[in-house]
This record gives sequence, C-alpha cells and structure tokens, in this order.
Amino acid sequence: MGTRNLTLVWYKGKWHIAQYGQWDGYPGGQGMTVFRFLTNTDTAKDICKRLNLTDDCGPRYPIKTEPYSTEPAPAKENIAALKAALDNDILFSPSQEEVDIICEKAEEVEREAQKLSEALSKQSNSEKDSVVRDALIPRSFFLSDARFRSLLFVEPSLARDTGAGILSYVAYSKEKVPIQMDVEFIMDSMMCEWAYVVDLDAELLEVYNGGISSEGYIDEGPNRFDEEEFIKGGEYGKKRPRLVVKLGFGELLDLGEEDFVKKCEMEAEREPREDEVDEVDLNAEVLYA
Repeated sequence: MGTRNLTLVWYKGKWHIAQYGQWDGYPGGQGMTVFRFLTNTDTAKDICKRLNLTDDCGPRYPIKTEPYSTEPAPAKENIAALKAALDNDILFSPSQEEVDIICEKAEEVEREAQKLSEALSKQSNSEKDSVVRDALIPRSFFLSDARFRSLLFVEPSLARDTGAGILSYVAYSKEKVPIQMDVEFIMDSMMCEWAYVVDLDAELLEVYNGGISSEGYIDEGPNRFDEEEFIKGGEYGKKRPRLVVKLGFGELLDLGEEDFVKKCEMEAEREPREDEVDEVDLNAEVLYA
C-alpha cells in the first residue's frame, strides 16, 4: 500500500540516513522492519530476500556483485553492525553524474527484463525454465511482480521500494553505499505519514505520525526536530513532526511485535489533552535529551 514514510538514523550527533519509502509505512509494515532489525528478529538475509536482492533461480545482475552478507547475524549484532558500517564511512553522497550512471544501468536492466518477458511468452512451459536459467535477471523480478523495480535491483539504497530495509542493507554491505538524504520530508504532513528515527546514540526508537499545525502540539516535551534549521527558520510555520512513541531498544524486546504495533496506532489516534496543546517558541533554545 502506498503509505509514504521515512527511515532515519541518528549517530554521533548527526543524521546518517534519511531514507524515503513509498510503500506500507504503517507500524505493521515498515515499522515492523525497523522493530525486527533492532530486536534482531529479522536477519539481513530475511531483508535481502524480501527486497528480491537474492534469488535461487538465477544469478544477480553483475552490475553490483553480492554487496551484502546473506548470513544471519548473531544475537544483538544488527545494531553493532550498523554502527560499524557508519564508523567505516560506508555511506557516500553520490554526485548527479553518479546517479545518472546508476539510472542508465537500471534502464538497461529494465530493457533486458522486457526482452526476457517477451521471450518467455513465446516458450512452452517446459522450455521456460531453461530461458530463466540462462538469464541475468532472477525469476522473481519478472514473474512474481508485475511492477519491475529495476532501480531496486541495481542500487537498492536509491530505490523508493527499499524503505526501512535500508538498515540491514547498510549494516551488512560489503561495498560503499550511495545515499540520498531527505530529512526535510518529515515536515510534509500530507505526504510523510509515518517516520521512524533510530537514535544509535541514545539507543532509542522514535515513531512519528505526520505533523500538526500551529494550533498546538500533541507530544509532550522537546522534539528533536525543533533544532533543525528548516524548522527554526520558520519555513514551515509553527509545525513540527508529531512524536507518538519513544522506546528504548531494550523496551522493544519486552514489548513484542503485536504490542509495538498497537501502541503506535493507539498513540497516533489519541486526541491531545489540554495540557499538551501549548504554543511553543520554535526559536527558543531546546536541548534534546
């Protein structure tokens, strides 16, 4: 379902990841991907399979060979792996020329997929397996999903379909990962319906649900986005993202998947109390703890 979302990672006092996602931004969708990553109940292999980055029916397109580890991570290692990847400067901001090259490769893959699809349509069922086996495109890319996602295949970190899967992709990448930051998208309350902030410094997961107008703020206390220049500068007026849930990493394990989803959804639907609807001076100094 097209529920736009944002997955963000805060580490050593700055943003490292602000990944736009196109699909299933609800707590039970992308939120569950974040939850399972932080509780280590979803391995890198699980994420890669869900993103169609591996397939037993054919080799991966040889533009970017095996940039990820498909081995399950030991207990509690996902967070450590993500920190290590960021410490090793695995992320880089691609130039427009580099983005253009990646897009050209994606177009090449899409053309190949189309040719393969046409070839398959002319084959009998008994002949299709040999066509697939000799192809560069895994079966799942043209048989299981009518919407062929060539950019996801060539460079997942730049694809809108990756969503919260970016956490595992970055954590277990064996190569440099191009990343495009979109922190400001969280201010678009009409389009950014859910956002998930992984704070590796404070070991917190924050869940945001849209924004709220100048009438007041639903969440209590200071909000980390108060200090962002695009808010302090007044470009968005008296609006900031709505924080609905803040949980320590340890609390997630105690809470469990079902209760995590329920908590997020209930808090998002909750009406503001009178003591929560107060004017806030966004230009005042706010220390986020």
